[in-house]
Amino acid sequence: MPPTPPTPPMKIHPRAVVRIAENPDGTRFLVRITCADRLTQASVRAAFVSAFPRHGDRAWRGEENGWSIPLTARRRLEEWLAHARYTTVVWDDDNAGQADAS
Repeated sequence: MPPTPPTPPMKIHPRAVVRIAENPDGTRFLVRITCADRLTQASVRAAFVSAFPRHGDRAWRGEENGWSIPLTARRRLEEWLAHARYTTVVWDDDNAGQADAS
């Protein structure tokens, strides 16, 4: 059996902050991404859109300045967060106990 190829290194986004909160009616997550520069913002946005490729998976909420995704996509959201390391990931509101800062 051939050896397993090594796992690619995690991409690190040291200047990105991801905040996640449930919307007031409890049906969707609002994901806000804040980056220190445009290059990081573009990279993080591309990774997010790749993780949620269909418009039904994500919707931009301009008035809230964030992406809206269904609560049922939590596993994919957690996988996306695990794939790339961020300076800070904050789960707001009911999820406050899950804050993670690297």
